[in-house]
Amino acid sequence: MKCLETRKRNGMKWRRYRTDDGRIVTTLEVPESVLRGAAPADRLAARLAAWERGQAQRARRHAVLQRIAEGVKPLAIAHELGLSTREVQRIKRVRHA
Repeated sequence: MKCLETRKRNGMKWRRYRTDDGRIVTTLEVPESVLRGAAPADRLAARLAAWERGQAQRARRHAVLQRIAEGVKPLAIAHELGLSTREVQRIKRVRHA
């Protein structure tokens, strides 16, 4: 990952990164004292897990769209990425809608 920019706003740092697969991710660095006062640790852990699942889903979607742009057929993409053919076709349809 490569950091594209860092900004400081309201005492917090915002950073934009470009991942190895070309996606851009924005992060917000919140002080730990703020996190401890905001929510119980179990809720934070659940939200972090949900965020990680979302990142993985966006990475898969990006990989599918990249392979479609290269002209690879949906069946081959599904086998390559371990997805169902229906899921690959859905991503393709949503992108072109």
